[in-house]
Amino acid sequence: MSELNDLKKRDIRVGYDRGNLVVEVLTLGWRGPHTPVEKWVVAETIPCCMTPITFDIDNPRIPVIVPPNGEPTQEEGIIGTSVFAVEEAIERVLNGGKYFGHCKHCNDYFQAGYMFMEERCCHGCAHVHLGIVF
Repeated sequence: MSELNDLKKRDIRVGYDRGNLVVEVLTLGWRGPHTPVEKWVVAETIPCCMTPITFDIDNPRIPVIVPPNGEPTQEEGIIGTSVFAVEEAIERVLNGGKYFGHCKHCNDYFQAGYMFMEERCCHGCAHVHLGIVF
């Protein structure tokens, strides 16, 4: 599981662009057999809004942004895009099969550029299990 957390930290970032949150992924391509090329691409866009709402301050599942004029009350506050919406988008990116793969041999996660995706095999295991020589 720590490999997955490292992957999230290293290869996924969340940014802001034109009023939206964007989940970006570091992709890996190849310029020839020995030259990796990395590029950040937008994998998901999450509409971002700041909306006044009523909330229960005792409910820890609702992220609260404190208004600039003071502390939120039990009845009023400002909530933005849910932290959980961002986490769900990251999970979709990780598990969607387009940007990352899970090697069935070493049981680790890799960028798709380091995988033979159809065989679910990373480059490190490909020599032994697929007979591929790099």
